[in-house]
Amino acid sequence: MKIFVLMVLLISNCYSFEYRFEGDSTIEARTFKKDRLLQTKDHSISNKTAIKWRAKHENYSSEIRGFVRKDLSQKSRNVSILEEFSISYEQNSYEISLGSKMFNWSALEAFHPVDNINARNYDSNVESPEKVGQNVLQYTKLIGESIVWDFYYMPDFRHSKLTKKDSRLGFGGLDFNNYKLYQDDKNSTNSSSKDQWGLRYQRNFEGGDISFHYLDFVDKNHFLIQKNGIGLQVLSPSVRQFGGTLQQLFGEYTFKVEAAYRDYANDTLLKLNNIEDHLQLALGLEKTLYHDNSQETTFIAEIQNIFGVNERVRQSLDFFQRDILFGFRHSFNDVMGKELSASIILDLEESKQILVSTTWSQRLSDISKIKFHLRYIDAYPNVTAPVGLQHLNQDHQMMLEYIRYF
Repeated sequence: MKIFVLMVLLISNCYSFEYRFEGDSTIEARTFKKDRLLQTKDHSISNKTAIKWRAKHENYSSEIRGFVRKDLSQKSRNVSILEEFSISYEQNSYEISLGSKMFNWSALEAFHPVDNINARNYDSNVESPEKVGQNVLQYTKLIGESIVWDFYYMPDFRHSKLTKKDSRLGFGGLDFNNYKLYQDDKNSTNSSSKDQWGLRYQRNFEGGDISFHYLDFVDKNHFLIQKNGIGLQVLSPSVRQFGGTLQQLFGEYTFKVEAAYRDYANDTLLKLNNIEDHLQLALGLEKTLYHDNSQETTFIAEIQNIFGVNERVRQSLDFFQRDILFGFRHSFNDVMGKELSASIILDLEESKQILVSTTWSQRLSDISKIKFHLRYIDAYPNVTAPVGLQHLNQDHQMMLEYIRYF
């Protein structure tokens, strides 16, 4: 509310300001291979309405971005998510911003070890779940033309939105009724207040860039699941994360590195729930071919591994705990904006685990677009205690999206 008041005061005191408003409305129809379970929904149709508003006046700027989804057949997917709601003041060499923000620190296409600040909506996309805005006070300092320092203070947090028991993307038909902050082995709280902070260093150089970061925050994406008196509860643990990214051109190739080490506080109980201190490392290689007809094709190869824990813990920490990806993205660069992408992810520990996806998109007019997505998952779960991607075994999916811009 305080942020909203500040933004209103800013706008009301501007005699003239530049602003831009845009949005889209998306009809989403998705269907899964039938699983013969009465509690899950194999088909759903929903409407997602997203807006983005930006304004600028002299050294001040503000941004609001978010979306609402209404599902006609699966009410558990109904959600309102605030992604951005911030105000900024900028001078030549520094910027101060306050409000809810989305962070995207990742350098790779599919595997994202460092991109861990924002909570997620896990009933969205397996490969890239929707993000929830994080309240933050951010100070950015520019040194010269190539170095940027960012300092962050986060006074609270939002838990990730987990799936309900009727979701085909759920955790084995489980339902969660309570979310808490896990403080130590003996204490937890329902409070969302928690002092968190971090800093990040970025540097651009010829042919690439590098970044390093440190975070002392609540991990919303590696959580504990425990039984309580009336069901299951989710505990989000405190963690210190050290990490960084690197992108470097080598001729026609782009080499990428992304790494994060997580040091959990008071981790006795965490270890019992398959959460332990670990290093998550991902490497990527990309090459783009430019064709004579102005079309272009980008080939992508990525590999990810989690070090310092055993196989079962790795599988519980990430869907893609020791995996390799091969993919491509072909842009037709025509007036209809046609694009085709496809990828295959292979588990290097579980030889039978595979995820294949392909997406086709194109404009229908100046104000409308269509997307068609297919996903195939074979994960062959441990019958007694499935972990990671095994929860989604045989959850083959087809989704059609019609997007209209305004």
